[in-house]
Amino acid sequence: MKNRLHRTLLSSLATLFILAANAMQLPLSLPEPSIFADTEATGATEIALERNSLLTVAVSFEASPTNSVILAFGRDSSLDGTLGWNEAAFKIGWDAGEWVVSSPITGEMLTAPPCTPLAGKAMTLAIHVRADGTASSLEVRENGEQLFSNALALLPRAVRLDLWNCIRCTVRGLPVEILAIVGVHRDGTMLIMR
Repeated sequence: MKNRLHRTLLSSLATLFILAANAMQLPLSLPEPSIFADTEATGATEIALERNSLLTVAVSFEASPTNSVILAFGRDSSLDGTLGWNEAAFKIGWDAGEWVVSSPITGEMLTAPPCTPLAGKAMTLAIHVRADGTASSLEVRENGEQLFSNALALLPRAVRLDLWNCIRCTVRGLPVEILAIVGVHRDGTMLIMR
């Protein structure tokens, strides 16, 4: 019994090591907060999505009816280190009191009210990338509660996520303190330890 428990523990540790080795996390390059209420600030981070992977983004901030935190995903075709709005294939975030998801490709947009009263918000996004580079699932949550059950419909089947190489974070409104973590997990595996 003791040997079997020991083998199970070693197997679990080996699996944990493999999963951790297959995950890459990087901080999202965030814009410097502005002291002016009507200023827009932008930051960008390069990403490398692979086929059969999972992209996760976790963003925490103080929400208000007047501020905005928008993440845009796409391919930086101009190679200038940022993602122009014309290069964005998918946008998601908080805009003036509600959650928004939009597709610049199709022109469609979904909105959702906050799940909880205004204040500290934590949004998580998870997109599974298939072997052909397209999205198989897309999940958005606010403080653990699911938003946008039909958001995957905004990513047309032809959109190749494995060609995306940049995330843009745009903040508008009063100074917003943001914490964001981007993770790319190979083989669609995500491991969270608390």
